Formats: sequence, C-alpha cells, structure tokens
Amino acid sequence: MGRIEEMDCPEDDINEPERLKEAGNEAFKKANYDDAIACYTKAIKKTKDEFEKQKAVYFKNRAACHLKLENFEDAVFDCDKSLELVPKDPKALFRRCQAYEGLDKIDAAYTDAKEVHNLDPKNKALEPILVRLHKGVQAKLGELAQTANKVKSMFDIVFTIEGDIEKREKGADNLIVLAREKAGAELLFKEGVVERITRLLKVEKNAKIRLSCVRVFGELAKKDTDRAKTILKEAGVPFFIDAINTKMKK
Repeated sequence: MGRIEEMDCPEDDINEPERLKEAGNEAFKKANYDDAIACYTKAIKKTKDEFEKQKAVYFKNRAACHLKLENFEDAVFDCDKSLELVPKDPKALFRRCQAYEGLDKIDAAYTDAKEVHNLDPKNKALEPILVRLHKGVQAKLGELAQTANKVKSMFDIVFTIEGDIEKREKGADNLIVLAREKAGAELLFKEGVVERITRLLKVEKNAKIRLSCVRVFGELAKKDTDRAKTILKEAGVPFFIDAINTKMKK
C-alpha cells in the first residue's frame, strides 16, 4: 500500500489541530485535496493520543480526500485508524465501504454497508448502495463457482503425470490464464497450487509444462508481495535456478 506522503500545510502559521481541521475543510470545499490532506495530517500529528474523538475525525476527513483522489488503499488505512479510535462510526464505515468498492473488494464493501445500515436504518440514501453491492456479491459468488470448477478441472489434468501430454500442456497454459485473473489467482493460491507445482516439478520431464508452471508462479507473485514470499519459501532458490536452465535449454 502506498503511504501518505509528507506535505507542507498551506496554513503553516496554524498550530491548533481544530483550526488546522477547519483549514483542511476549506481546502476540501475548493477541491484542493492535497492541501486538505496536508492540513489534516498536521492536525493528526499535533493531537495528543488521549483526544481520540478529535483524532478520529481528522483521519476520516483525510480519508474523504483520498477517496476524491482515488487513493483507495490510503482511504482504507485512514478509516481503519479512525475506527480504532471510535468504533462503529457510520461515516468512517461508509467511507471505508466506498474505498473497498473502489478496490473491487465487494464483499468487504457490502459488510461495511450493512453495518452502516444497522447503525442508521433510516438512512434511505444507503438502500440503493446496498442493493448494488448485494448484486455485486452475488455476481462474485457466481464467478467464483465457475472459477472453482475450472481450477479443479485443470488440477485434475495437469497434476496427473501419467495423463495425455497434449491435454496436460494445454491445461498448464490454462493455469497461467487463471493466475492472471484476480479471482483465479486467489483461488489457485488458496487451493495449494504452489505446493502442487513444487512437487510436480521434482518429477516432471516435459519442458513446456515446466515452463508454464514457472509462469504461473510469476503471475501469482505479481502485485502481491506475500504470495511472492510464499512461493520463494516453498519452492526455494534451487527451483528457480533449475527453471532458468530449463528456459535456456528451451
């Protein structure tokens, strides 16, 4: 996640957090979101830990700026901080819901939206959002079910070493395609594809399948540091040296 960059508040002569907040609010109204972020950041730093409610407001105000700039991960971070200080705050929950939706984390967005509805059941403006997110969740479930069937099918083909070579080669190529998709990558990883590939390549002789399996690892590791670390830990450095040699021979 990208971190909040240090910026100079345009209101450098202001030292009181509440006045900094007001300056941030004025900048926000003028769509000067970077200036607003700088003011809220300074207000956060100048607020003592015991003033939890004040600090929570500054965090959720900064989150609103990040939403406008589509810095969705930073918006989630600020909402998390606000909710740590003041749990069940509807505004912080709603802004986190918006950020999650921006990140295509529909399940998490729907969970927050439902919590906001529980806290404020008379909020009619939330109803169409709940309906939209519910449809999104249902669509995701359908997509996940289809992806799960594909993963199972490809596992049965690719990891049955005595199976038809041509089918196994095509299956390995299909694993690459699945690994490129967000839902596919998550499901492959969850179903233990790293361990399966590591075991397979100890005995697999087909160069095309070996190379495809390495490419699956490459797709899984893209934009996900934790997955990359797991792959390196489970497969080990010798695996990748061998994979490079295989590619060179090919």
